[in-house]
This record gives sequence, structure tokens and C-alpha cells, in this order.
Amino acid sequence: MSDSRRKLCNLVDGITNDLRLEGRAASHECVSGVFGRALQCKICKAALIYSTHFYEGAVLEVHRINPLLPLGKAIISAKSADPLLDSSYEGAVQFVTSENIPREIKRLLVNSTA
Repeated sequence: MSDSRRKLCNLVDGITNDLRLEGRAASHECVSGVFGRALQCKICKAALIYSTHFYEGAVLEVHRINPLLPLGKAIISAKSADPLLDSSYEGAVQFVTSENIPREIKRLLVNSTA
């Protein structure tokens, strides 16, 4: 795997649709169907992790975000249907609209101090 592919990791559970594939414009590794130690290894190698929703306006996928918080990884997530819940994660997660995920990925990878 090239260095650029190690920088970005997309955690996807279940079925992939067009909304979840939008971020593929950036060089990355899409992680699906990987669990346990293998998943932890991929997460540790990633500098940035993003999570997209299957449906626009879905609930915040806290089951993906919470285990990442202690690792200090940069996390991007699509805004959810619950702005109050999103606001409780604002200090640790960068929220953007689904269509802006690729732009935010590029911005964070170029400016590693962002």
C-alpha cells in the first residue's frame, strides 16, 4: 500500500452505495468487513478517518466514532439528522455535508495541523 493510501481510511459497515463512494476521489483505503485486530491495524496506520452515512440525514454513527476518540485520529463525518448530538462531538469530529467530504479530506491532508 502506498503512503498516500495510508493517510486516509473510510470505515464502512454493510452495503456501499453512491453516497458512500463519493469520497473515493481522494486516494484511500475503504475498510469494509474487517474486524478485530485487522481493523485496529488499519485504523492505526490511517492519519485521517471518515465516515459517511448510507442515507442522507441519517443518525450519527457513534458506534464507529467512539472507539476512535481515544486514538487521537482526525475524524470527518457527514452531518447527521441530530444537530444536538453532532454538537456534542464537535470538538473531536469535523462535520461537513456529504458532498463536502472530499474537499474536507483534501484540506485536512494538505494542512496536517488543521
